[in-house]
Amino acid sequence: STGSGYETEVITAAVIGGILLSGLLLFKISKFEVQGIDGSMPADTGIYTEDEIIAALGLQKGDNLFSFRAKDVKTILDAKFPLLENVRILRRLPGTVIIRVQPAKETYCVKADVGWATLSAGLKVISIGEEQPALPQIKGLVIETPQVGASLTLKDAGQQTLLQTVLSSLDSAGLLAGTTYLSLGDAEQISFIYADRVRVALGTSNSLDYKLKLAGYILANAKGDGLSDTDRGILVVSDLLSDGTIQPRFSQGDPHASDAADGGAAGSEASASGASSAPASAASSPASSAAAASPAAAA
Repeated sequence: STGSGYETEVITAAVIGGILLSGLLLFKISKFEVQGIDGSMPADTGIYTEDEIIAALGLQKGDNLFSFRAKDVKTILDAKFPLLENVRILRRLPGTVIIRVQPAKETYCVKADVGWATLSAGLKVISIGEEQPALPQIKGLVIETPQVGASLTLKDAGQQTLLQTVLSSLDSAGLLAGTTYLSLGDAEQISFIYADRVRVALGTSNSLDYKLKLAGYILANAKGDGLSDTDRGILVVSDLLSDGTIQPRFSQGDPHASDAADGGAAGSEASASGASSAPASAASSPASSAAAASPAAAA
């Protein structure tokens, strides 16, 4: 029985070896295909051409399809084409190398010592100029000197994490596309401006998803108990009630009034004269179910 088992192992190894050998002999590169990151064609390659991208692979037709590691080729392309946001390398039998790319798109801007840096959605620096771009501004960041093609780096690791967290949460809440200004200068007074008409004061990042869900409910006004499209002012969703819910407050006014202070005064402005528990029905909406009579504390 021992001999039989040994023979089986030898045969199995031989079969595997034969398969690998046939792969090396049969699967030759016959085609290169550049696609969008979602597989669409023709691909949007940004400022680069498909020919440039293919040439940078360092591969030739006739090379073995399995003679390279996709991870290594991706590293080469990332370095060669810094204004590509994402790159993926795939194989399709019998002989196609697929390069999927996503160009960096102008999405945000930040003020740096060397000028205004234009950023992609993934926070890659696309360009640096003297004039402020007509893009949503992220204010209050303490950044390292930006380099075109490199990712934005902040001097404070905690603020870097906060930036990623807030952007991700805004995206998950469906509010990122409508955000026209984001203030992170004070970690206890985070705020953003939605549709250039309502500043949403979030306070700290505690219960961030809950705060954004409530803000989204009020801004959407799907049931007619939120803010209308003509309302302009400051919406505070940082007042935590004793039962763990939040009492939203809204005051009419200029949503940009706190820009000079990086939005740090947004919460205090909303509690000044003229502020109200608004929209009143939103306070008892499914998003908050808050009672106006309950004591509140900043969250």
